[in-house]
Amino acid sequence: ARKSPTWGRKARWLRFFEVFLEVCGSPFKRNQDLVLRIVLEDWDWILDLVCDYRKNAISSKFIPKKDPRQGMTMVDLIKDGDHRLKVRSLVKYHYSSINLLSLCCAGKNPGNKARVLQQVP
Repeated sequence: ARKSPTWGRKARWLRFFEVFLEVCGSPFKRNQDLVLRIVLEDWDWILDLVCDYRKNAISSKFIPKKDPRQGMTMVDLIKDGDHRLKVRSLVKYHYSSINLLSLCCAGKNPGNKARVLQQVP
């Protein structure tokens, strides 16, 4: 989780955590709590919930200034085919962020649901 700022936003960093959240198709509460705690420690660095990389947007500081995707919204990224990139797709990272949060809240886990609702914009 702490490598995201160093190595860039890659969806595979987030998908790594997904493996630990379900065991035999059932949510595993202890691991859900651990993963959510790790994610909430550096919420703004780890998760991308808006997929907005315009000039004044919060997410724009997470990609290099010379990146051609700088200044784009999610719709612009999809039109440009960013979701087809194998490794550094910002759209896939956005999707993985939302999916990770949903898996942390799956099942009977009202505490995690409340903590996530407090953070979601």
